[in-house]
Amino acid sequence: MHVDRYHFAVIGPGRLGSTLIAALDQAGLTVSAIGTRHEDDAGLGGRFGGSRLGGSGGGGPGGGAGPLYVRVADAALEADAWWLTVPDDDIFAVAGQLAAACPGRRRSSCPPLAIHSSGAGSLRLLRPLQEAGVLTLCLHPLQTFS
Repeated sequence: MHVDRYHFAVIGPGRLGSTLIAALDQAGLTVSAIGTRHEDDAGLGGRFGGSRLGGSGGGGPGGGAGPLYVRVADAALEADAWWLTVPDDDIFAVAGQLAAACPGRRRSSCPPLAIHSSGAGSLRLLRPLQEAGVLTLCLHPLQTFS
C-alpha cells in the first residue's frame, strides 16, 4: 500500500480538519474533497486552495484548483481515504453514511481506508465501514488546534 497514491477526503472542515488538510498538502498528498454536513457549505461548490489539493474538474495537479466542499456521501465517491474529523458523537453516523456510499466509489486503485481522530472513541465507531470492507484506523494527534 503506497499512501502517496491515496486521494483523501477530510470529513469535517473545523479546526482539526483544516489543519489536517494543510498537513496532508505539505506532505505531498492529494486531498480531493472536504466533506461537510452543512448544506450551505456543500451547495457553495467552493474550493480550498493548495499546491496538491485537487478535486474533480479544473487544471490543478489533482485535477482541480482545490478540493470541493461536498456532502459526506459525495466525499466517499471522490477519495480512497476518508479522515473523519467530526465531533466524537457524530463519527458513527458519518461512518454509516460513507459505508452506504462505498459501492459507488469512482476511485478503486487503492483499498479504501477510513481514519478517525477521536481521543475518546475506539475503532468501534467505524464499524459500519469495517462491515463494508474498509480498512480502519484510529489516529489522535497529541496537540491542540486553533
